[in-house]
Amino acid sequence: MANDSGEQIDFSKTLLGNDPIGPLSKLLWECQQIFEADVSSPLIRMFMSQNAATTAWHLADWTWMTCPQERRTELAAVVGAADDSWPAFANRVREISIDLAICRELATAGKHVAISRGELKNHTVEVEHDDETKETRVWICIDGERTPDLDIYGRALRWWIELYIHMGFSEAATLQEALNQHAMD
Repeated sequence: MANDSGEQIDFSKTLLGNDPIGPLSKLLWECQQIFEADVSSPLIRMFMSQNAATTAWHLADWTWMTCPQERRTELAAVVGAADDSWPAFANRVREISIDLAICRELATAGKHVAISRGELKNHTVEVEHDDETKETRVWICIDGERTPDLDIYGRALRWWIELYIHMGFSEAATLQEALNQHAMD
């Protein structure tokens, strides 16, 4: 979890590249893997979905931690956070993006089994596998409404890309172009 200490990320200790665009690129890659999946195993397809949800939510940590201390007030203001703290930023991200709220719930449940402070009380996951076509689909259901998992991750990715561009990471525009070429959502 991110913090407000002003500590910077040492990218040499990660597997996500050398700059803040790495985690964003990882989510694009995970979405592309789902989009292009020729996977006959429902379990592997669920793992792919879990990975994308986890990356989408943890971009909140990465975004906060890679933002220089002197720009965190601006970052908090961009999302309309109550103050310029990590908890206020994370709470506001969940409030303004249902897709990221879903990703948070999936990421947290995948690691901690249960969610004690979840906003989405009527949230379930459905997995359908067709033995004949060998196709597996993952659906995220809220209040009985089913949405393909990739739609949620694609919208979450777009949300992060737009925020990164707004905050001055022009490199994110190339990810936006790649996403538009695939039109995953």
